Amino acid sequence: MMIIIIVFITVIITEFLNINSLIFTLIFPKIRIWPSRVRKGWSFYFVCISNDIIEIGIILLGILDWNSFFIKTLIRLPFGIVLYIFGYWLFHESAKTVNNHSNYNGVDYLVIEGPYQYSRNPQYISAIIMIIGIILISNSSKVLITGFFATFWFILATFTEESWLKDKFGKDYDEYCREVRRFL
Repeated sequence: MMIIIIVFITVIITEFLNINSLIFTLIFPKIRIWPSRVRKGWSFYFVCISNDIIEIGIILLGILDWNSFFIKTLIRLPFGIVLYIFGYWLFHESAKTVNNHSNYNGVDYLVIEGPYQYSRNPQYISAIIMIIGIILISNSSKVLITGFFATFWFILATFTEESWLKDKFGKDYDEYCREVRRFL
């Protein structure tokens, strides 16, 4: 029981810091934390390590706090598994599309193919779908809470990236925004 509390508090604190870094970025876009100004800079590592702690923590909570919530029907398992697998596949396809267009310094031009022709944020959508899948699979009240905050981070992150992408790609990004929805 003590390990569940430690993992839960660690994830909540990390999510609090992560969400506040995005709020800071929205308030002070010139001193943004995400997206990082420098690839492999301190803010890049801060967000990546924070997200890793959150992801591992949510999975651990799903195992340690298994079936503590009220959804007792087993029908949740196939739905959760399908959502998780679909989210994982979409994340893989989105990441592969971006990586096919990147070099050591990052993406040099706006990626508008693959999953990005249907959504401007397929990686974030896929992460949210995986979180919903984990919530259903684990049936954990703690995963529901931490999953909610993780989902909020992914939604908020889209807004911090939009101004950065507009600055970086200008009219091309404006046209892309007119043609492709933010989420779905």
